[in-house]
Amino acid sequence: MREMVLNHASLASVSGTDASSQIADLAKGMAALLVDGVAANLIRASISLFELRFACGETFVDVLRSNRDVFVFFLKLSQKAPLDDGLAKDAGSRLLACESQHMAAEDAAPLLVCAITDSIAVGLPSLPEWDRDSLLVEFQELLESGEMTSDAITIDNLTRASHAQSIISRYRNRQRAEASAEGLWANRSQLFPSLLFGPEVEFHLSEHHALLRKIVRKLEALDRSAAEWQYGAAPRWRTKVTPESRSTMQSESLRDARLFQSGAGGAALFALHARVGSKYRIHLRIDEVARKVEIGYIGLHLPI
Repeated sequence: MREMVLNHASLASVSGTDASSQIADLAKGMAALLVDGVAANLIRASISLFELRFACGETFVDVLRSNRDVFVFFLKLSQKAPLDDGLAKDAGSRLLACESQHMAAEDAAPLLVCAITDSIAVGLPSLPEWDRDSLLVEFQELLESGEMTSDAITIDNLTRASHAQSIISRYRNRQRAEASAEGLWANRSQLFPSLLFGPEVEFHLSEHHALLRKIVRKLEALDRSAAEWQYGAAPRWRTKVTPESRSTMQSESLRDARLFQSGAGGAALFALHARVGSKYRIHLRIDEVARKVEIGYIGLHLPI
């Protein structure tokens, strides 16, 4: 079951007066996740919740004392602090190899944990960037090969009770999608309504059962990007999307390796890709006139 991770950066500018009502609303949202079985009765944080202080100097406990029910709710939550306490060895190692592109290391750590472990960020809607049910986490990662790569992952973010239902809905859709490659393909239009899929993708999915969870997360991010596309030549990607290099596109054989069947009929060039782990890619193309994003290939990194 998924963990909740406290985004302490969202607490930094909150006064005690505002915090009391905001924490009460947050607790309602967290409770909804627990009741629906989306999250475990556990919160991970940089330090113990009861040592946290707001900008006014008040502690988390000081603020909670005014609402006994909320105080009891947080008291009953299991806590893990510091952030890497009990974290799986591979996740802990990966966390050390990741660095946020936009936030200070200490403030970014909770969001990186969420990106790496598929946990849910929880905090307060103190600023517009925190007041949403998902966040785009952009980071660089040092691979075992010594290569530094960039990635961007959309994580679930709860700062209001009203955010809970969106998170629950996305999680349930993902559960259905991850059940099998066949189910993912059969329900693709419901799960990813803003994406199109070339016919070869059905076979690609069947070859990579072990990767379905990661594939679904990437497709979710691409779908949301396509759904939000209103202006410009391309969507504002919610995950890292990269064009092929000039040298690759100038090679006839390498360019041909990126031709896949389009749902519209015939072969099309899918020259954009999103990374799934270090070895796998999702190749896609955009139709700026029809304003569509189509997936043409999911599988091992193509030759370069």
